[in-house]
Amino acid sequence: MPPSSRGRAIAGTVLLFALATGWLLVRIYDKDIWFHMLIGREILRRGTIPGEEFYKYPLLGQPAAFHEWGFGVLSELARRTAGWPGLALLNAAVSAGAVLLVAGAALRRGASRSAVVSLLGPLALVASFRFQYRPETMLYLALGATLCVLEAGRWLVLPGLTLGLALFHPSPLILLLVGGAYALDAAVEDRRANPRLFRIAGLLGLSAASVALAPYGLHQLTLPIEFVRRGDLTKVIAEFKPALQTEYRTHVVAVAIAGTLGVVFNPRRRASDVLLLAFFGYLAFAHVRNVALFALVAFGPASMALTRGFARLPSRVGMGGAWASLAAATALFLRSPEWGWKPYSDIFPSGTADFILAHRPPGRIVNEMRNGGYLAWRLHPDYLVSVDGRTYYGQDLPMELSGRVLNAEPGWRETVDRYGVTMVATSPVNFMSGELPRAIFELDRDPAWMAVVADVSGVLFVRRGAVDEHLALPRERVWLRVRQVADELAPLMPQSPGVFLTQGMASFRLRDFQRAARDFVRYGQLVPEDRATAALGRLLLDAVAGDRTAMESVEALYARSMQPGR
Repeated sequence: MPPSSRGRAIAGTVLLFALATGWLLVRIYDKDIWFHMLIGREILRRGTIPGEEFYKYPLLGQPAAFHEWGFGVLSELARRTAGWPGLALLNAAVSAGAVLLVAGAALRRGASRSAVVSLLGPLALVASFRFQYRPETMLYLALGATLCVLEAGRWLVLPGLTLGLALFHPSPLILLLVGGAYALDAAVEDRRANPRLFRIAGLLGLSAASVALAPYGLHQLTLPIEFVRRGDLTKVIAEFKPALQTEYRTHVVAVAIAGTLGVVFNPRRRASDVLLLAFFGYLAFAHVRNVALFALVAFGPASMALTRGFARLPSRVGMGGAWASLAAATALFLRSPEWGWKPYSDIFPSGTADFILAHRPPGRIVNEMRNGGYLAWRLHPDYLVSVDGRTYYGQDLPMELSGRVLNAEPGWRETVDRYGVTMVATSPVNFMSGELPRAIFELDRDPAWMAVVADVSGVLFVRRGAVDEHLALPRERVWLRVRQVADELAPLMPQSPGVFLTQGMASFRLRDFQRAARDFVRYGQLVPEDRATAALGRLLLDAVAGDRTAMESVEALYARSMQPGR
């Protein structure tokens, strides 16, 4: 390539990378980024990876493994260096790098520049929901790099990629599977044993062995298999839902169609295309978290098919399509409410953390899994949390402790006393089901506790005596906040009975009997078998219609509900 052409190609690549980075700037809303940065902060402080749990008090001092430690260090360094814009820019640049690398792989295998550029925007749009401040973004980057170097025949780079990925995410096995598919291509092409195939096999073995040099060694290679074998985890975590049962069903279907067309209409189809599309397609349909991986491996075949289509048209049509695609993608990303670089202040319990740091109540905190990472990042080392996102839904002590207290299960008061808990932090409403956390109902009625924070992101109760009494909120503030959040959730989950029951309970505690009657009726339409709530709804309807006897019964129920109880 002449120097002038090479210079234009480099400039074009830099511009596309900058544009894709701009597309993929997204506000911080992933709950896991906080504990990753906390782990990174602790590693930077100690100069080594902790070998024990250090911020969850139920497991404090017990052996622990932090398999994604490199991502935490990198994220914390980006935040320290350039604040939230720096962290957002890092996330966007890594994601854009993955997109540009698979584009480079497609160009190396013979796709036209106009076809590749035309598909960049669709690829970024389809995969962007997984480009979210998670260690797996490093897998996407490593996958793009693997496709690129294997297309160039530079197998010597693969051991470095597997070792590098093992520092950030326990998924080098994915790179080895891709390498195996390309090795099959080489075997099909040569159709006989030769030194090249032996070298490829040796380099695949070396790539697997290189993972042993990383912290946690070969466990970084086998961890995905162990995780999948634990079926209890994949059944309850949202990102492991089948893609067709989620809002991203159109994403996976679109990728499947593009990949299939790419194989069918690609005159240079390979065995690796079929194998990789089948394997990653299965993973994507089985678990929505894998849609981005599916899109990345489908890009090459789809680009080749589009190249064949553009070849039959004037060149200006292909370039026009590329420019139109880039412009459309830019408009769509900029219109997204998630585009930006600041954290969403109303989904993380910032008010709870601010109160604790300002007033320093003694004792321990019980919190939800979803807010544990943020609270740990804000409060450690002065305070420890009970559970965080590193604890999944297995039968382990942090989940058992937190669940018993937050759900007010039998023995929850004894648990609180045993662990010296003086603070309980929960969401106003369960954001998955719309249900009212039982702890709010119980603690609101308990004279030993008082609410001190009630905002959109969280409610905090503290034991009386832990902070000044004048900090207690009026009870109405808590129930107004609960109803506000439930009202915001209701349009998003119209078939979830829990949200309407929560609205009814909050309205009743606010003595808004007319609104409570309406909410209980809507709940009863979804859960007709709950006769007690249906009867309460009918009683409220009669009361607000002017039935004096019904109103007296409602007032008596209300008075009992407001009485202190244990």
